[in-house]
Amino acid sequence: MVQKSTSLTARAANGRGVAAATDTRGIVTLDPHQICPTSGLRDRLAGADGEDFASLKASIARDGQDQPIGVRRAPAGADHTYPYEVVYGRRRLAAVLALATESPGCWKIRAMVLEMNEAGANLAQLRENAHRSNYSFSEKMKLAADLERQGVAKQDIGAALNLGRTEVSRSLSLFRVLGPRLVEEIGRAPELGRTSWTRLAQSIDREAAGLSAEEREDLLGTRRHLARDAVAECWSRHGNDPRRAVNAAVAALSEKSTEPHVVSETASRLAEQLEPRFEDGRIFIDCFVGDDLRARKLVELALAKVRDEVRRKMSELA
Repeated sequence: MVQKSTSLTARAANGRGVAAATDTRGIVTLDPHQICPTSGLRDRLAGADGEDFASLKASIARDGQDQPIGVRRAPAGADHTYPYEVVYGRRRLAAVLALATESPGCWKIRAMVLEMNEAGANLAQLRENAHRSNYSFSEKMKLAADLERQGVAKQDIGAALNLGRTEVSRSLSLFRVLGPRLVEEIGRAPELGRTSWTRLAQSIDREAAGLSAEEREDLLGTRRHLARDAVAECWSRHGNDPRRAVNAAVAALSEKSTEPHVVSETASRLAEQLEPRFEDGRIFIDCFVGDDLRARKLVELALAKVRDEVRRKMSELA
């Protein structure tokens, strides 16, 4: 166990250059400040800590560390100066670091040093945490996407997250539509299952049929932004209520339609505000078009309507 003891205090005071003390089971005793606490996957979203962490910290302070954490030696070129990186046991490490801050030099942490690369470390983290952590659907989506980016096979992703291959594919598809920022904004949300997230994704993606890949991504970006704005407004009005936030986002996306007939009507109103000018027998219309796909489409349609109207009037004069 981690202990706040005379022997550990003396070791901390007299031998801070010593990396670790090893017992007969291959478990080392480390200074917690030698371990990078932010390495690897962030496997929990907002809403996962609070009282649980305070309880863990109090338990370790009272009874010591029950299970060792997993660490690996920091690879060459790591963007930090720690000799070790945490693989699993982040909350236990955070608790011991907090205790060490309160009583400097008095706390060590027990750890197993694992030989593995980054992808292997991330899989080990998830396998170790799976039986302790009840991952929400949003956390599983994010973790699956993180592992896929690292080149982990879907079969291994499914084994780490206790998902079938089809479930992994569906989760990845949903996450691509929703985007990481919107998922982060809504957070862990354990009360939201696949049905709620699918409903939100369908609201974002419902007008993308027939678009090119670039146009589709532009449209999704615009609609994700609308959804995030609706979620933020819901938080400010009603507090942390993920189900209400999803409903608000779906409602906002329904109101902000970009369907063809709505675009045409909006373009007609915009065309009435554009003022053409004539120079050297040519028609000029000054307007600013940003990067937003929907704005570009509206302006293009509006310009076409103005051009057609000018041509009609010129033909009448002729």
